[in-house]
Amino acid sequence: TLHATALALLLAACGTSQKPAATAAGGEAAHLGGPDTGVGTLTADAGEYQPADPSKFHKEPGYSPYAGRRYPERAYFGDTHVHSSWSADAGGSGNTLGPEEAYRFARGEEVIASSGQPARLSQPLDWMVLSDHSDAMGIIAELRGGNAEMMKDTTLKRWHDMFKAGQDVAATMQMINAQATKTLPPLIKDPRFAQSVWEKNTAIAEKYNEPGRFTAFIGYEWTSNAGGGDNLHRNVIYRDGKKLADQALPMTTFVSENPEELWKWMDGWEKKTGGRLLAIPHNGNLSNGRMFELQTFEGKPLTREWA
Repeated sequence: TLHATALALLLAACGTSQKPAATAAGGEAAHLGGPDTGVGTLTADAGEYQPADPSKFHKEPGYSPYAGRRYPERAYFGDTHVHSSWSADAGGSGNTLGPEEAYRFARGEEVIASSGQPARLSQPLDWMVLSDHSDAMGIIAELRGGNAEMMKDTTLKRWHDMFKAGQDVAATMQMINAQATKTLPPLIKDPRFAQSVWEKNTAIAEKYNEPGRFTAFIGYEWTSNAGGGDNLHRNVIYRDGKKLADQALPMTTFVSENPEELWKWMDGWEKKTGGRLLAIPHNGNLSNGRMFELQTFEGKPLTREWA
């Protein structure tokens, strides 16, 4: 029967005593088989080791997709367009947070928002460009504070009083309209004030720049409102730090509203300092089509040389 056969096989396997393995002198087990190969693997010690044969290697391109790559592969998240209370539109509309608070917020710190509420990002940014308007940068804070020299100008004094009375939006719209129609009070264009503010701006960027953790890009927004309101704005971003950025004041529309003049200014700055600049169009949807015209700013046909 099946049970009898199984029992017989079991007895055949276990019924006879096994001879002990041969031992060498001293009681150690004797070495059986061929000599050790010294390679250190079971396969090699069993006598099956085969030297590597390069002719059999897989050499088709793409076998290791990461080999030979020389370009960045990690994404870093940030913001190319941030206004603080130093911009007339933001500061005039109720933003009370200056450049330092903007960088701290981007780095993941908690700040008190203009509403008086605590605010913090769910995840810190890797980098940020503080792109306050180059036209009258920082002027709004001085205006709100009642700068003595500014209070001598009747228009500036009127705007100050409007802010103090809570008419922020109305005052801001008057300032924006004056900028678009080239009727701003001369004091706002004073290069002495502009130089002081710019150097403070770049110093704050250097303070919060932390290589390997957070990049605080120096930058500004060039604010061309050509034709009384055609938005041709550009965010201008510096590749370099304060030492080079301080060598020239940012381009403003007090000089020109023509984007080609901005590009000439950028080219001149790069040749003078050896640094690098990048200009990114901003809010072209508010340009009334002028950001996408098939002619130059001055109405001339586009040419290969111009392009």
